[in-house]
Amino acid sequence: MRKILWIAGGVGVVGVALWTGVWLYAARHIETRLAQWQQDQAAAGVALDWQAGTLKGWPFGWRLELERPQAAGAGPAGWRWSGDRLVARLDPRDLAHVSFRLPGEQKLNLGRGDLAVAADLRAANPLGSLRFDDQGRVAELKLDLETVELQVGTNAPWSARRVAATLAPHRPDVPTSSSDMLDLTATIDALRLPAPIAAAAVLGRDIKRFDIQGRLEGPVRGASLAQALTAWRDAGGAVQVTALALEWGNLRLNGDATLALDEQSRPLGAGTLRIAGAGETLDALAQSGTIDARNAAMLKIALAFLARNDPNNAGAPTVQIPFAAQDGALSVHRFRLLSLRPLAFE
Repeated sequence: MRKILWIAGGVGVVGVALWTGVWLYAARHIETRLAQWQQDQAAAGVALDWQAGTLKGWPFGWRLELERPQAAGAGPAGWRWSGDRLVARLDPRDLAHVSFRLPGEQKLNLGRGDLAVAADLRAANPLGSLRFDDQGRVAELKLDLETVELQVGTNAPWSARRVAATLAPHRPDVPTSSSDMLDLTATIDALRLPAPIAAAAVLGRDIKRFDIQGRLEGPVRGASLAQALTAWRDAGGAVQVTALALEWGNLRLNGDATLALDEQSRPLGAGTLRIAGAGETLDALAQSGTIDARNAAMLKIALAFLARNDPNNAGAPTVQIPFAAQDGALSVHRFRLLSLRPLAFE
């Protein structure tokens, strides 16, 4: 019996020694790959930096801790991100997947000139993950943030119980006019609007849920945002909104659309909205003075005539509204609703 225990112990010691050797070898490889990835990103126009980094996690995996990480991209819009700390984990069972946490405050800067926006973000449980393809490129980015607070500039903060988003680039083997594609899925639960927003006084400050799924098609490249969007437009770029859903007070809305820009950079596209709670929403708009009470009453009667009970919306009366943006006008049911001006990007 004692001999068996000695053998088992010896095997265990050898196993630990072997795994320690593997762990140390992989740790050096991770550090080398991280430095190479930093160089590759710099060549692609993205600057990555941090003040200090340590690699830990033996024996269960690898945990990379970066102090004061930051990233910046020149690009057409210009952007910069910096955080207090980044903790990334690599599981030996799935080396193409990296999970991470972003504790502390996140600072975001987007755009240039008059379009520049600065924001501070905090989350109680800031989780995310990256998945890489077989060529070492990012194939998917996921963010899952709980108890989120976002302050844009000096304005009052926004807050949400949860924000989840997924970004996934597509790189087909056969290039096409829309070969540069980016899938987006986002969900926001229990969004609370700042009090100064006018719409909050009409429909309330609390948005129960907002969901969007879509795809950006076409290349976005250029020295400035205006040049990049012009090139994107001329290459047939489009935004496919495959699913949109909103629950805000009595308003429940879902829909889909295809959007682009015409030759004058005016919105171009078409889609369909399905709206429940339109009557209650019109009453709120009329009571707040946002729209004329007489017009609201007439529109309420017209929408009630068009409404149908929707089994996908708990049987609530739902109005289906097709809309189109074309030739500088937004039309609903072929009725010209308002004019659309060219979008300014500088």
